[in-house]
Amino acid sequence: MTSIVGATSSQALWFASRGTGVVCLLLLTASVVLGVITTVRFETPLWPRFVLQGLHRNISLLILVFICLHVATTVIDGFVPIGYIDAVVPFHSPYRTLWLGLGAVAFDLVLALAVTSVIRARLPYRIWRVVHWAGYACWPIALMHGLGTGSDARQAWMIALDIVALISVCAAVAWRLAVTWRPDLPALWGAVAALVVVPLGVGLWAFFGPLQPGWARAKPSAAARLAATEPESLGFGGTVTGSRAVGAPDAAGLTTVSIRGAVTSPVALRLELDLTGHPRTQGVALDVGRLSLGPATAPRRWSGRVVQLEGGHVVARVADRSGHALTVDLELNVGPAGRAFTGTISARALATQSQSGQG
Repeated sequence: MTSIVGATSSQALWFASRGTGVVCLLLLTASVVLGVITTVRFETPLWPRFVLQGLHRNISLLILVFICLHVATTVIDGFVPIGYIDAVVPFHSPYRTLWLGLGAVAFDLVLALAVTSVIRARLPYRIWRVVHWAGYACWPIALMHGLGTGSDARQAWMIALDIVALISVCAAVAWRLAVTWRPDLPALWGAVAALVVVPLGVGLWAFFGPLQPGWARAKPSAAARLAATEPESLGFGGTVTGSRAVGAPDAAGLTTVSIRGAVTSPVALRLELDLTGHPRTQGVALDVGRLSLGPATAPRRWSGRVVQLEGGHVVARVADRSGHALTVDLELNVGPAGRAFTGTISARALATQSQSGQG
């Protein structure tokens, strides 16, 4: 293997992921408020109805663009094991399944809303109306997604933005109810009750949940509790043995080196390492690297990307589905035959992004 140090763009991608997530929330809030305003036929000489409707439609399309950017930067960053399929298939991701699943649901709703808006003239009005009203659900779902797994959920400025967004939507809905108020309609009374209960419930949940220290580790699953009792969850050092296989170059000239090994001391773990890049005289110049680590019952409990490759020295950052992250250091010594290897491995808990979440 040759010496290749990964690009330092990871931090920029992480900031881009956080920034686009915040912009998505703001645009969703503006879209919901404009949508409510248009339903009461509000207009002024400065803001005629067709202008508000056009603005509402264009913001909805812009939301889709920023969500795609949010997803792309999160996946490309690779700090946590999230794939593109996790953005469209709800509750598919092994990492923070519920909160990322809510993000996928919001994305699907926005996508359906954007598509039906573009082809509205070709759709029956009833179908368009059902999809349109269902699209409003993406705002509270996105809010829960951001609070549940957002990196900045506990920052004062982010809390202020969440409060402003909540007040704005509630005020628009209250105005809508006031304009169309009829005491004889039970549905309106139910809407008033929801207008009081839902914000209060979200506020209490946020205060006792995401805004509390250690939220990422709160109420772990049975598997996570079991992992917390194992040495590797806190960091460890040991020896590793295994074999290496070098694949043939593909059509793009890229070669994949597959390394499979076992940690024999002090804990029994399996290791999978795949390095993809351009062939070199002494190995491969890394383009993409992925490492998985775990016991025999869950060999990919921790998974993540390689951040440094230098000779036989490999550094990777991996995380499990509960958000616990490790930095893994490998020193590999390949035998004369070029296949078998021995080496050492060490891992330490990573107390950075993983503790506050990445949204």
